[in-house]
Amino acid sequence: MNPYFKQKAAEKESRFFKKHGCNRRVIYTLKTAQANIIEKTTDKYIYLRSEKRETIFRIPRATLRRALTLFFYRRTVTLKQLFKMHGYSSALAALVQAVMIEFCKVAITKTGAVRLTLRGIRYYFSGLSRSKADVKIVKENNGRFVLLNYASIRGDKAGRWKQNLRELGYDYRCVLLDPGEKTLYDARCKCKQVDPVDLYEYARFVTLHSDIIQQYLTVDRIGDPHTTMMNTHLLEQLVGRRPIPIYHIQSPLEALQELVEADGL
Repeated sequence: MNPYFKQKAAEKESRFFKKHGCNRRVIYTLKTAQANIIEKTTDKYIYLRSEKRETIFRIPRATLRRALTLFFYRRTVTLKQLFKMHGYSSALAALVQAVMIEFCKVAITKTGAVRLTLRGIRYYFSGLSRSKADVKIVKENNGRFVLLNYASIRGDKAGRWKQNLRELGYDYRCVLLDPGEKTLYDARCKCKQVDPVDLYEYARFVTLHSDIIQQYLTVDRIGDPHTTMMNTHLLEQLVGRRPIPIYHIQSPLEALQELVEADGL
């Protein structure tokens, strides 16, 4: 994990407790709006009392900072993810929202899942080749995430693209992978001979480099929404996590609505 996100989380958490003191502050769970009262805070723990059950429990401040770090990094977290950190995931989510109140959006999905989203925009540096000089430019401009074109790096059997990132401090999941279908489409339009993206090879590549690939785009077929949808389903099965889907202008609005609902927006 990039130290930047840990630092941001620690600063935000510390500032929150210094500013508000927080003793006797009431926070509400995000789904059922049950009140939890912060009874006391120490250097290590936050003690809360459930107004409904009249029981006192504690959450380590280190756990709250870990949750905030994850939130800064992923920009979206769910109760299910927070439950892996602490059994009182609802109270932990309420604390995250309280700390990030100015920048946090809460949504309840159609399936009833609670999702917290960080407002704002994440920038991905793109147009990188396999050159280490390109990555240096990103580093010098405080870039933390990059978008890479699979069609451009798939021939790099030595994995120089990955080594360049590692050597310059990108030792976490920082890559958004684009299969490069537009690049190949443009090449074919110019009558150039290019190999198509093989779905199985693409899936293997994503799996092999999952330690540095944060997310990947589905293999789009320009002008063919049905094939694109089938590719999306197959990639999800092969990789074990869903790719970022693509909506075609030729598709009905119902298809767009399904994507929106699936993302909980």
